[in-house]
Amino acid sequence: VALISCSSALIAEELRGDTVADSLVVGMQAAALPPAVKRLAAAAKSSSSQLFSRLIPIIGEKQTSAVYQHVANSQKVKTALAAAMRAADVDVLLSPAFALPTHPHCAGKDFLPAVSYTSIYNVVDYPAGIVPWTTLQPTDVWDKGAGRDQAVEAKMMESYNLALGTGCPFPIGVQLAAKPYQEEVLVKAMRIVEECSNRQLWAAP
Repeated sequence: VALISCSSALIAEELRGDTVADSLVVGMQAAALPPAVKRLAAAAKSSSSQLFSRLIPIIGEKQTSAVYQHVANSQKVKTALAAAMRAADVDVLLSPAFALPTHPHCAGKDFLPAVSYTSIYNVVDYPAGIVPWTTLQPTDVWDKGAGRDQAVEAKMMESYNLALGTGCPFPIGVQLAAKPYQEEVLVKAMRIVEECSNRQLWAAP
């Protein structure tokens, strides 16, 4: 987020006159705030959303030295992830594709931080892809667990319930990621998962 928002002024100019999701508008407005105001806004948001409280101070344009520091931090994460995969003798990582199993088209614009499952691989430059695994079932329900972010959870719950209410078998995918320059390993793994998924779906009653 810190790296992407470095060009917030340019992004805002490019989007001028277009219809933009409310959550993105709020982020763009926060990016333009003076540092002191950002700190106050972050403090005010801390009780309802720890996520946004952490994001507000780091979004917006930055000095060149700060950009270099964020790039260096991303490289540290990339190196640590590669070392962990080597130590565990793992070629491919399997993870959720999104914070929700599925949702109606365009609904994700209301809770942008939920893309964190995919954006991490953009930051560390790992090849990644998503394949379908199963479909949404009428018996799937929202698990009201503790410790979630109030500001994001309400819109996520609304979106998920909307998907359930349609009665449509929305696809649910899984995400796979491989080591840098290992695209052929990723594609092979995605094909295996997809073949398993097809057998599972055809075997379902």
